[in-house]
Amino acid sequence: MRLFELRWVQRFLKKDRRERLEGRFRQHGFKLLVLARFLPPLRTGVFLIAGASRYSVAKFVAADVIYGVAGVGLFFLFGSFMIGLLARFHDYLKDPLVYVVGVPAILVALGCYFRYQAARERAAAPLAPVSVALGAEGVGPEGESPKKATGAPAAQAAAAKMLAE
Repeated sequence: MRLFELRWVQRFLKKDRRERLEGRFRQHGFKLLVLARFLPPLRTGVFLIAGASRYSVAKFVAADVIYGVAGVGLFFLFGSFMIGLLARFHDYLKDPLVYVVGVPAILVALGCYFRYQAARERAAAPLAPVSVALGAEGVGPEGESPKKATGAPAAQAAAAKMLAE
């Protein structure tokens, strides 16, 4: 724990970030260690937290072995697959039909995605007040139920009169 008090360590691993990582270790220590191998900026901090929180050495080594065997193997396999895919993709870019079909298809997909996101935001937005007597927060006049505000008919009549003028 004295290591975290050093100024140069605090520059890279702030106290609030370290506390969040310690909390995650209590819940997902093994998964976090394996995942940290894929995230170089977090790797050192996660390993320091593992040591400072007295994480099991056996579990730490097991996570390291799993990444060393499966993670590195899959990483290189995927890398060689992607190099071959990029070489084939480079040949397709010479055909103008890719641009004629691909660009509109990407634009349509982006439009659908943004419409979907907007619909999700509208669904999560707070509901409008049920009556004029309710405030923006959904609170009625003091002493009255927000769902059945007795002042609503009078407020509606006043609003209708004002609109008529």
